[in-house]
Amino acid sequence: MDIFPFQAVYPNLELIASADSFFGTVKSKYPDYAANGFFHKSSKEGLYLYEIQTATGFYSGIIGCTHIDEFTDGKVLKHEKTLAYKEQNMMQLVLHNKAMVKPILLAYEMQDKINETINIIKSESEPSLVIEFDDHKEVHSVWSINVGENMSAITEAFQQLDKFYIADGHHRAASAKAIYDADHTLYSKESRSKILSIYVSFDQLKIYDYNRVLEVFQSISPVAFMVELSKCCNLKRLKGAQKPRSKYEMTFYIQGIWYRAKWKNKVLKKYKKQHVLLDTELLNRYILGNICKITNVRDDKRISYVAGIEGTAGIIAEVAKSPVRLGICLFPVTKGELKSVAEAGLVLPPKSTWFEPRIKNGIVVREL
Repeated sequence: MDIFPFQAVYPNLELIASADSFFGTVKSKYPDYAANGFFHKSSKEGLYLYEIQTATGFYSGIIGCTHIDEFTDGKVLKHEKTLAYKEQNMMQLVLHNKAMVKPILLAYEMQDKINETINIIKSESEPSLVIEFDDHKEVHSVWSINVGENMSAITEAFQQLDKFYIADGHHRAASAKAIYDADHTLYSKESRSKILSIYVSFDQLKIYDYNRVLEVFQSISPVAFMVELSKCCNLKRLKGAQKPRSKYEMTFYIQGIWYRAKWKNKVLKKYKKQHVLLDTELLNRYILGNICKITNVRDDKRISYVAGIEGTAGIIAEVAKSPVRLGICLFPVTKGELKSVAEAGLVLPPKSTWFEPRIKNGIVVREL
């Protein structure tokens, strides 16, 4: 796989009083910020090392550009079905900004040479940008990788990889393809062919659960819900808040009480020949569909989502907002399941994964 250098646009940190406020609004305000001197362009093309320090550790990736052909030739694999209106909104945003302000997150299998070069860069030089965020207690740092041994080592190592997996940014990828295919006289075909990307090895990513809060007790009573649930799951009352311990297990938070639910064998046997069976698929079919009568899991307003990183406290807080709500915690999708689905040309059910760390808008920008 080839990755391409580009001339990055950086934020001018001397003019930014609050990182959380500035980078939280740059997605929609980039043209105004750029016109008023809040950004400046690097003097030469390069690749960029991006590191995020969080409470759970350090995470590193390389920022560069991926050619559009890699997406259309099946070398960049997706696992999510995009929505037309979201593609349209993202395309409009990119054209309004005349820039990509956030890279697509592409995951790959760890390559020793890439990791070695990343460690050399961090040991031999200081970052050109260091940005501290108070809201999530994170530090984001960027190193420039220009012409030289380190850049050659990175590009040559990436050429040994045969595929990437989209971890975050399916709609950005789809909108980039639409912009490339359209006849935009303002931007050259060459400029439109390069998609801003951050490449992060799977060992640097954490796949968290993506949990649900359902607003359904206005149409089915808690007792009736539990009766129906017991037909497809074995239930056990818990002493306190817990998340699932293994695949094919969920935990429920209903009227202040936690329950563990395991799918019954009679349910799982129906899918024994299926290549990959996901908990979200079973949830959507048996609980959201059969019990709650929710047929459109993408758009139904009775469903809200809580990232696994928020823990059981996040579920409890959301359920507490209404007496007709219940919470459901799912076991995280594994790397193997994600890869199997993507390689088979299939898609995960909506809101199946939450990846950490999260890349911020506006720290490394590529203008069209």
